[in-house]
Order: sequence, then C-alpha cells, then structure tokens
Amino acid sequence: MPRKRKLTTEDLYKFQLIADAQISPDGQSVLFTNTKFHPDRKKNTYISHIWRVFSSGGTPTQFTGSSESESNPRWCPDGSEILFLSARDAEEERKGKTQLWLIPSTGGEARKISNEKHGVSSPRWSPDGRSILFLTRVPVEPGRDKLPREKETDVVHIRRISYRMNGGDYHHEFRTHLHIIPAKGGKSRQITKGDWSVESFTWSADGTRIYFTGNITEDTDYTYRRNLYSIPTSGGRARTLCGLPGHLSSPESSPDGKKVAFVGNDRKRGNGTSNYLYTVSSGGGKPRCVTNHLDVSVGQSVGSDSRAASPSFGPVWSPDGKSISFLTSIEGSDRLLSLSLDTGETTKFASENTTIESYSCDARQTSAAFTRMSPTELAEVWVTGPGKPPRPITAFNRSLLGRLDLATPERFIFKASDRTEVEGWIMFPPGSRRKTHPSILQIHGGPRTAYGYGFMHEFHLLNAAGFAVYYTNPRGSSSYGEDWSCAVELHYGERDYKDIMETVKHVLKSYPIDPGKMGVTGGSYGGFMTNWIVGHTKRFKAACTQRSISNWVSFFGTSDIGWGFSQAEIGDLPWKNLEEYWKRSPLAYVDKIETPLLIIHSEEDWRCPIEQAQQLFTALKWRGKETELMRFPGESHELSRSGKPGHRVERLEAISGWFGEKLLGRKRR
Repeated sequence: MPRKRKLTTEDLYKFQLIADAQISPDGQSVLFTNTKFHPDRKKNTYISHIWRVFSSGGTPTQFTGSSESESNPRWCPDGSEILFLSARDAEEERKGKTQLWLIPSTGGEARKISNEKHGVSSPRWSPDGRSILFLTRVPVEPGRDKLPREKETDVVHIRRISYRMNGGDYHHEFRTHLHIIPAKGGKSRQITKGDWSVESFTWSADGTRIYFTGNITEDTDYTYRRNLYSIPTSGGRARTLCGLPGHLSSPESSPDGKKVAFVGNDRKRGNGTSNYLYTVSSGGGKPRCVTNHLDVSVGQSVGSDSRAASPSFGPVWSPDGKSISFLTSIEGSDRLLSLSLDTGETTKFASENTTIESYSCDARQTSAAFTRMSPTELAEVWVTGPGKPPRPITAFNRSLLGRLDLATPERFIFKASDRTEVEGWIMFPPGSRRKTHPSILQIHGGPRTAYGYGFMHEFHLLNAAGFAVYYTNPRGSSSYGEDWSCAVELHYGERDYKDIMETVKHVLKSYPIDPGKMGVTGGSYGGFMTNWIVGHTKRFKAACTQRSISNWVSFFGTSDIGWGFSQAEIGDLPWKNLEEYWKRSPLAYVDKIETPLLIIHSEEDWRCPIEQAQQLFTALKWRGKETELMRFPGESHELSRSGKPGHRVERLEAISGWFGEKLLGRKRR
C-alpha cells in the first residue's frame, strides 16, 4: 500500500466541491453541481458544471460544459426538461448575470429563455411545468436604469440605511421582485412591485397563487419583522397570511394546498432565538409552531471551509401531508429530521457524525438524494430509500483523500466551572502522538454557528505543519439548543470566554500539549474572541485574528448589519449606551496586549469592515508591540471559504508560517 503524504496548501486546487443533489421525479438519476478551481491559475477563480449519475450507481457523467459556470439544476415536474442558471453567451451589458436555461433531460442543446438585465436567481418550476418563477432586481424608481444620466459619474448617492451587503454590491437603488416567464420562452412578467423586496417564495399546490416572504411596509429596512403573503399568479394586491416579530422564510405549500409550512422565529430572545417550523392555513390565520417541543433550530450551521454552497431549501412535505422533513444542527452535526404532524415525533435521517449539505426527494418520496461530508471526507452524493441505508454514488475526491494522511478528530466533553458540559474536538498530527505538541486553538465565527463534523482544510493543514488543533462550541454557539445560543447576547466576553479558556485548561490537563507553545486564531466572532483573549490573558505565545471586530462603537455604523446586530448583541444604541459598547470592545484593552498578533482582513469585507483591523493594528504599532496586518484586495468576509483561490492559499500559508515562526522558530518564506 503506498505511503500516505501530508496535506498541502496546493491540495486545495485539487478539491472537487460537490453540492445541490437533485433527484429526478422518477428517482432514477441525480443531478448535482461539481465546482472546481479553474484549471487556468491566472484566472484565479472557480468553475461549476452540472453532472448526472444514476441512483443505482455507475460512473457520473458531465451534463453541461460551457466556458462559464452552470448551477441550480432543477427537474421539470414530469422529468422531461432540466432548468439551470448560467451566464454563458451573455450580451456585453449582461456579462456575469445568470439567466434561465433549459435542456432536455435526455441531453442535447440548451436554450436560453430569459434575458434579464440584472440577471436571475432562485428559479422554481410551476406545478404544471409550463412556467418558471424567479427573482430579479428592479429599480426603486421605475425606468431609472433605462434613462440616460445627465452626466457620467462614479459617485454613489445613498438614501437608504440598507445600501450594501457583504459579498454583493450596492443595492440601494434596487429591490428584488418576482417575475414569471413561460417555459417555452418569451417575455417575463413582473408579479410583485414596491419599495421592498421579496426574500423567498413558492407556488401554491394548484399553481394559481404564489406565497412569498418579506415586509411590504415603509419600515422594511428598520425592522426584523417578516410576513408571509399570498398573491395571484396573474398579479394584483398581496394579502398577508401571517407574520412574526422576527425571521420568516422558506414557505412550502402542502400537497392538498390547504396549508403552508415555513421557517421562522418570534425573536423573544433576540438573535439567539431558535428558528422553528410553522404551518398556517393557506387562507391565512394564526400560525402553528410544530417544533416548539424540540430544542433545535431549523437550518444548517456547521462550518466548513471546503464546500460549495447549495441553494437554500425549505421544509419538505410528505405526499400525504402528514409529515415534514427539515434540516437542523445537533451537537456539531447537520442532520435531517422527519416530523409527524399528528404525534410530534421525529425520525432521524442518516449518520450523526457527518454533516448533510443538500437534500431532495423523488415525486413519491420513496428515494432521496443528498450530499454529505465528514471531518475526513469532502462532500459526495448519497442516496437512500425505504429500509435502505444511505450509500454514496459519487467518489470524486476519494483518490486524492486516500493518498493523504488525515487525522480523525477526537471528541471530548468536560464540565465547565458552572457544571455545564462543553463539547470539543482535538486533532493530532497523524502518527506523532507520543510527544508533546505545539497547539493552535481555533474559534468559530457567528457566534451562532458550530464546529463539528464538517471538513476543515485549514485544520488538516496546520496538523500537517506539526500542530495539534483543538476547537469547541462555547456558549453562544448553535446546535445545542436555544439557551446555549442565547447565552452570549448582552454578555460578550463573559461565559463564552470562560468556556474557551476552560477548554484550554482541559486540553492541557488531558492531552500531550506543550504549554509554552500555544497559539490561537479565529475569524469574525472568532476574531473578536481572539482579540478579547489576547487583551485578557498572556497564555498564548502567538495569535492570528481574522475578519474581526475590535470596536463595537464604530462597527454599528460601518457594518452592513451593524445597526441591527449591535443593538441585539450589545444592547441599545451606542450614543445611549457608550460605556457598554466600549466595555465589550477588545480595543478598550489594547494596552494589555503583549501577544504577537497577525491581523488578516479583506478590503471589501462589509460585514466586519477593514477599519476594525486598522484601528487595532495602529494602536498596537503605536505601543510598539509585535503585529502585522495583511490586507486582501477584492475580497469579502468570505475569503477563507470562497475567496480567490490564490488569496486562499496565501492566507493559509501566512497563518501556518506565522505560527511556525512564533511557536517553533521556523523561518517564514
């Protein structure tokens, strides 16, 4: 058997990211997307194509193959055609804008059926397969984008508080609305209108109405409240079916058309409130929460830096309307549950020590397809059926991973100082458990996400560099119930900090870790906590903070979510609660930071703007402390997960090199 080798940063280019498994109505085959790093390194990007594989197994075949990416494959209800999105063959003014394409399910030439100036997203077939509903941008002032401007200018004139979103662009002059187009092609027709946006939607079971979520009031940008609306397919006035004080999304009509299921929360406990599954009469009324007896939050939250995102999907009704399936995170694992609406009982689906990425059923729901990953396996397509255990039907990454020496994380549980059990994992460099190890503590973002059973290239890379890597889900994380996720709100740097530092204490006590060679890193909330840690302890010999928060006061007005997120997490407004905002800011403790700190930030990060990094860097430099700032141009908050491949590699090499120098005395490149 060939000797396995260590993983490298360059292996990132060899990953094949499998996502969005869509089983055919007859259950015989599965479509999915395969995202690769572009073979031309100079392009410094990714390319996605649609592939197909039989549910019974066999060799997958590439179904589309243009020079542009294709995504979002969706079967026509009768299985005869396949809808997908692509920016191929675009006119100059529509370059990079995805349009609707159709191709026969037997293969052949694809045909473009839309030509929207601002592109198309989230398409859905009508129940009869004759029409397609989709979202596209619409100018707030009708006709504005068609009129010549008096003068050419690159000045951006803002009038709305919500004017940009991380990873996107300025959206202050546009709203997102529903359009419908015949599947045979033709001119699209706008269904919804107004100075507000449609956020998610579905067809009624008979195709005569559309259910959508959003907030059509004037204060739509200032409120968390979201409502469920109904509008005739022919257009007209939207009617409110129900509303919630908080999140409301992903509506799905029951098979008999009498109910609508959706995901939402009442925000009674702020941002940490769990997302629950609700049903409401299709005629409107009081919504019924059907998962309030379960201490789980609907949706996926387990992190990975090696996935291609699948389009979000809502609850899935059984054909008889008696049960609903949905995705949830439980103790570091993304799982599928099926809920009986009569008894409230749930049935678990697939393995617990993995994370499920996407999910679809055939027309009769006798077979299902999904993508699944684990800490040592990249996502592949799996299928299952009644009484049949899940089995993989693709193996794109098996050959590569089979040649790599990867550690399997070791799970641990310990009791924190308040006697509450805290879960974590540790990974040792393969084959070197007999000596003490330098170590790196990893802290996740969110804070309401979770580490667990997702594949983390960064962790394996640091393992390969000789470091033990350990991580935990402290109070504030998701996947442990509502009390757990709410614990950090208004209390940043308290119980969450204790949980993390008590994890360090447990690891030092239980494993062969060198106490003099310890590092810490994290991004977003993990960057905030890294900053907080080095301002409150000298335990670590080196640290790396990424896309972090250092100053809650300035974050309020510069982040794309700052004004809402800060009020919920810190409390009130900064000019009314300045002492608390500053008290929770790591920058307030900069005079106590002695730990060498590498600061990594993206220049187009609008979630945690780069001014957060600049303030911290300047303060430390002014004090004469050891610090370095790396600015990544053209990158957003998503650098580590979907940034330009070259930048991702450079970031990983910088982190590994920094800790190698500071903890092991290695010379950096």
